[in-house]
Amino acid sequence: MENPKVGVVILNYNGLKHLKTCLDSVLALDYPDFEIFLVENGSNDGSLEFINDNYKDKITLIALDKNTGFAKGNNIAIKEAFKDPEIKYIAPLNNDTKVESGWLGEMMNIIRKDEKIGSVSSKMMFYYEKDLINAIGVLISRDGGGINLGYKEKDEGQFEKDMEIFGPSAGACLYSRKMLEDIDLGDGEFFDNTYFAYYEDVDICWRARLAGYTSWYSHKSVVYHVHSATGVSHSPFKAFHIQRNRLFNILKDFPFWSAVYAFLIITPVRYLHLLNAAFFRKSGPAAKTKSKAGSGSLFKLTFKAWADFFRLMPEMMRKRRKVIRSKIVSNKLVREWFKKYKSDLETEIYK
Repeated sequence: MENPKVGVVILNYNGLKHLKTCLDSVLALDYPDFEIFLVENGSNDGSLEFINDNYKDKITLIALDKNTGFAKGNNIAIKEAFKDPEIKYIAPLNNDTKVESGWLGEMMNIIRKDEKIGSVSSKMMFYYEKDLINAIGVLISRDGGGINLGYKEKDEGQFEKDMEIFGPSAGACLYSRKMLEDIDLGDGEFFDNTYFAYYEDVDICWRARLAGYTSWYSHKSVVYHVHSATGVSHSPFKAFHIQRNRLFNILKDFPFWSAVYAFLIITPVRYLHLLNAAFFRKSGPAAKTKSKAGSGSLFKLTFKAWADFFRLMPEMMRKRRKVIRSKIVSNKLVREWFKKYKSDLETEIYK
């Protein structure tokens, strides 16, 4: 069987302590035809010097002067990869990971079965707790958010079969070139640059699904993930981007009445849960955000997220028109997705 060439895209920002483990494991993959594109996203921890000293002749290095974010950094690498017409697939991979030798080949075995399979998720496990699942795929909520399927579940064989999912986490997955080019927002904007970081993979799942592509999970494709090594878990930075980008997802990707319902009904319910977490519970993302950023941080972050959302609304509306033009599925099918791939809102808030 022919083995199409794959571009493995790795984004690095101050991830020096993880690079050797990650790159050595990728270089040891058993898939016969791939090239590594590493974006050095303006690190100041010696990452660039380390890469030049140890991997210069083994990868394609793209060194940037500043941190451009997850979305734009990956887009830069993907556009560079697509200069090679032989590259038919893109495999984004977080820098704080270690892949098993069959990671890429097993995903390729699935994506080649049908041209309408636009993406494949690997089985992402926690690096330091190898019996705990990090991500199998993405579950979606009616307010534009999402969580990782299987997150922090003990691996007891419950996901030991390939299956259709809504879409993959971009931390370790495979996209077809055709799918990425079909949902391009313009000039190689595959991930939405405006997001900077967080939920950009949920957005790309939505756009691919609306354009008629499906997504699958490969249980034999295994990767181990440190998790939040670059972006601190529950930081104010992360909380802001998650809240704002969730709103972007609603406005840009949801059918009209689903968007109205999300803004008027589901979003207020989310904030009630957040208030409950912040003031009446001792754990959960909202409580942790409040403790790190000081009293009233929840309100400040929410106001800041909405202010930025309104500021960027004209751009999101322009992108929405592109998304709707590429939409070929029915609104009925979209409503079925909300049931089939449902993320429980309270679970999402407190995980």
